[in-house]
Amino acid sequence: MAENQPENQEAVVPAAGAAWIPRELPPIYRWVSRDVLGAPPILSQAYLDELKLSGVIFGGGDLERRYRVEAARPGDRVCYLNLDHPTVPNWLWVNEVMFTKFGVRVPFSDFQQRLLNWASVAISQLLPNAWSAIRCFELVTDFLRLPQGPEVFLYLFTLFSPNTEGKMKKGYMSVRPGKYRKIFLLYEDSFHDFKGRFFKIFPVGEHRPFWLSLEGQGRFPPYWSRDAGWIMFRLPIRGSTPIRRIRRISLLSYFPSGT
Repeated sequence: MAENQPENQEAVVPAAGAAWIPRELPPIYRWVSRDVLGAPPILSQAYLDELKLSGVIFGGGDLERRYRVEAARPGDRVCYLNLDHPTVPNWLWVNEVMFTKFGVRVPFSDFQQRLLNWASVAISQLLPNAWSAIRCFELVTDFLRLPQGPEVFLYLFTLFSPNTEGKMKKGYMSVRPGKYRKIFLLYEDSFHDFKGRFFKIFPVGEHRPFWLSLEGQGRFPPYWSRDAGWIMFRLPIRGSTPIRRIRRISLLSYFPSGT
């Protein structure tokens, strides 16, 4: 565990309804929006142990013996880094809602892992609405036997941060359909009471965690990033000007003419 995270700090108690944030906020987290910093963990270790035994997180089998779950400390926030292992993480933040509401299971599908990597976003940085869209996309494309790559998803949907604190702040990420590219109706209402439901997943013993490749490289971003969603995609339009971190890809072959 990263013992150099702030813990048991004196709190700034703002007006009713405002976010609770630590008084001594480390500079590396000052880009994070207040709604994230103001959400302390609420899940107990006893509850998480029962959740693991239920099969909701790992789906049963050998995976349950290869990983353990751990409740966050009172001073933790879901955006905090693992400072003991900043580049090769030995644990990940996840949110209970993705397992109990949307049927996501560890070790996550190949599509989900590749999408997180393409979009430069951590597992726990996605809003429940985004996980809803991801799971619907998987189900629809499976049923219709359509391509299921991250490039297709990011052609149909835009990843964005809905925080209201300006461009210098970033929080949870969500998705919205591109113009004339809606393939199903999204759940657009706000999902409440999820922000404090985060916890850690650790590998047991020397087992290589699912988020690392055989070479020890991360399969997707392990931690929150202010760069989340900055990878943008365009069809190769004649005369278009390159912009920051664009990957030029052609998706027209995936869809009928006129799409």
